[in-house]
Amino acid sequence: MSHPQCGGTLPANSAFGIVGINKGRPFSINPCFAAQYQWAAGRPFEAAVYVNTSNPAPSSSDYWPHSGAADPVLCNDGTSKTDPGCSYDYGWHAAANAFDSATQLDGSVTRHIWWLDVEIANKWNGDGSSNTAMLQGMADFLLSHGVTEVGLYSTAYQWRQITGGYTAASADGYRAAWKPQFTPLFPLDDAPLWIATYGTSDRARTTCTTSFTGGRTKLVQFSQDGGFDSNLAC
Repeated sequence: MSHPQCGGTLPANSAFGIVGINKGRPFSINPCFAAQYQWAAGRPFEAAVYVNTSNPAPSSSDYWPHSGAADPVLCNDGTSKTDPGCSYDYGWHAAANAFDSATQLDGSVTRHIWWLDVEIANKWNGDGSSNTAMLQGMADFLLSHGVTEVGLYSTAYQWRQITGGYTAASADGYRAAWKPQFTPLFPLDDAPLWIATYGTSDRARTTCTTSFTGGRTKLVQFSQDGGFDSNLAC
C-alpha cells in the first residue's frame, strides 16, 4: 500500500504489509507513511517498505550532479543521458531522501527489507548501463546506511526494458563499464526479487520458481483485493 490508499480502511486479516515511502516518484513522500507503516509493523510477520526509482537524466528539479562532481562518485558529463556515474549519484541521493524521510518518522524501518520499485511508468532516459547504475546507487546508499536488505520489484519485461537485461551472468560486463567512475559497494545481482504478475495464487506459486536476474524470488504479487495488492511469500 502507499499514498493511493490514504484514508482507506486497512485490511485486518493480512499476514504482512509492504508500504510505499514515496508518493509515486523519487524525492516525494507518502503523506500516510507513518500510519501505514505502524499498521504493517503490527502484522504477524515482518513488515517491509518500497521506494520508487527513475533515471531522469540529464537533469532533474530535485537533484542532478554537475560535470566533474564526485557526489559520491565521478559524474564525467552531467549533460549526458548515459553517464553511469551521474545516474549512480542521482540514485544515491534519491535513496538518501527516502531514507531520511522514513527514519525521521520511525527509526525501526531500517530493520526491514527495502524494495526498489522498478517500473517503466516512471521516467527512464538512460541506457541499460546508466539506468542500472542508478539502481546500484540506491542499493549502495541504503545498505551502507544500515538497511538490513534491499530487494528488486519488477517484471521480467520491465527489467529488460530498463536495465538492458542486467543479470548475474551479465553483471561483470556492467561493472567493467562502470569501473572508470565507480565500483559497486554491494552486488546488485544478489538482491532478492519481488515479481509482479496478475492472476491466481496458483500462478503466483509457479512464478516463485522464476527469476529475472538469477537472484532468489522472495515474493510474487498477484490479484487485487479491495484496492490492495495480494502477495505470496515464496
